[in-house]
Amino acid sequence: MPSISAQTPVYCPGDSRVHRTALDELGRALKAPQGEKLAVMRATDAPVGCIHLALLDESPVCKGLVTAGLVSLCNRKPGADAFAVVDYKKALILTGTTPRGLLHAVYWVAARLALGKGIPVGVKLDESFQIPRRIFHPRIDRWPGERADI
Repeated sequence: MPSISAQTPVYCPGDSRVHRTALDELGRALKAPQGEKLAVMRATDAPVGCIHLALLDESPVCKGLVTAGLVSLCNRKPGADAFAVVDYKKALILTGTTPRGLLHAVYWVAARLALGKGIPVGVKLDESFQIPRRIFHPRIDRWPGERADI
């Protein structure tokens, strides 16, 4: 996937809170004009030149990455926020085993774009993000949760 932009079609079979948040974050990362939405198709396929955004269990394309041995998301500890970013058949696949995992895939893309690095051709990232514990400064009264907190 040489380049992605706000005009790149996004195939996203889900329509939950995490999907809407991930699409909003992806739109910001791709610098979609204010008030405009990405071109989202509620479909499970991943044609050439698209971004496919889905949880692992809801997409045959994402499950195909596991069965083909391209990612090992199913070998992670249960509850780990595993995610993958894969250039597969000229489509950029963003997937996660959990809602947070899916968001981490989007944040990985957003961080690359913010640094001006772009997405490498043939990318195959398969990681997990797990914080064993959270420590807050004693002066913080409570967690100031935001929309992206699932």
